[in-house]
Amino acid sequence: MLHSGVGLAIAQRLLLDRSAGKNESVQGWTVVLACRNQAKAEAARKQLLKKEPQATVDIIPLDTSSIQSVINASETIAKQYSRLDVLFCNAGAMPIKGLNIPGCIRGLLTHPVEFFGTSEALHQKVGVKSRDGLGMTFATNVAGHYFMIKILEPLMERTPGESRIIWTGSAASELEFDPSDIEHLKGDKPYESSKYIIDQVSVYLDNKYAGTKIRSFTTEPGNVCSGFVDPISNPILKVLIVVVFYLVRLISGSIRLTITAYNGSISNHYVATAPAETLDARLKYYSSISRLGEQGFVAPFPVKYDEANARIIVQYLDRIFADARNPIPDQNSNSDTRRGIGINKGTRLLFPIIPRIYGSLERHMDAWHCGGTGLQIPARISTSEASARTQQDEIFLAFTSGQDVTILTWVYAARKAVATVYGG
Repeated sequence: MLHSGVGLAIAQRLLLDRSAGKNESVQGWTVVLACRNQAKAEAARKQLLKKEPQATVDIIPLDTSSIQSVINASETIAKQYSRLDVLFCNAGAMPIKGLNIPGCIRGLLTHPVEFFGTSEALHQKVGVKSRDGLGMTFATNVAGHYFMIKILEPLMERTPGESRIIWTGSAASELEFDPSDIEHLKGDKPYESSKYIIDQVSVYLDNKYAGTKIRSFTTEPGNVCSGFVDPISNPILKVLIVVVFYLVRLISGSIRLTITAYNGSISNHYVATAPAETLDARLKYYSSISRLGEQGFVAPFPVKYDEANARIIVQYLDRIFADARNPIPDQNSNSDTRRGIGINKGTRLLFPIIPRIYGSLERHMDAWHCGGTGLQIPARISTSEASARTQQDEIFLAFTSGQDVTILTWVYAARKAVATVYGG
């Protein structure tokens, strides 16, 4: 998403290289602004063309929080273009509820410099969902981009030379990830959770694409005072925040306080144009700035990668994508339809589990019934026994506890069926 902030700055840098002849690899590039707000996209396009009138700047509607919008935009790109050199996964959402005064006081008193590199000053909304029923921040920051990559893989494979996926990450990615709540609907740090997921998915994809022409990298823009202060309604407070950031950088010399979107785009531009042999997917490339702001540079740091978490996350994303592309008709009038899966009211999708790994898990049920498949499993059977009967298929487990009933929703992958289990 490239109509404002860091996204617009990335486009400006690429087009500046093109016009100045600084980098032969970007000569003749077409910049595509894939944006939700078409009016802002058109304004951004005009701004770019005003500075670089010979450039080619196209606009494609895209809302990464909407699965259908992602599918439409990706299919349009695949049809309209013969190559995709760089895909910037830059759309970002932080659902800000307000200023966290206690957090501000605590952060300023205990770790004043580091405080400005975190979101401790902000209260984030809890449980916000997209129209598809996904966590809004998870959908916008992660799932939408991942689905685009899935659809655009053939185009990237056809691209002459190397095709790069560049995710905009965050230093806050070490915080608040819970594998039992991947979409972070129950937690109060959905932004941080989504950025942790980005780190894991990016490295996982680069490993997956080993031996191909596709690479995946992560960048970090630093602390940019752009879109994330927009929800703050007080204009004086907005200005005060920016002034404080400049003062802290001047006093502390913190290279993380990039402040402007143009400074924040340094790392994205570097990873997009640097020679392939100089890049490492297990490093996150941080936009950095000198004390006085006169010199920008890139500082690489290792990504804290967890293979097990990465596999869980990717399996989760793949399941959502598969169900969105091949929706299951809802045959139960008492159920909600979410992502094309009929899920009984009250259940909650948690995380994918491979039965052979959790074969010792014994949760006895009264009866199992797989709707629409004719598959019946006798009462009082354990999940380990059930997994043997289903040829070790992957299952998704969701538990909701009431006074007398535990409900388990089980997606039988081979038959695309939904089983609901009621046990006392």
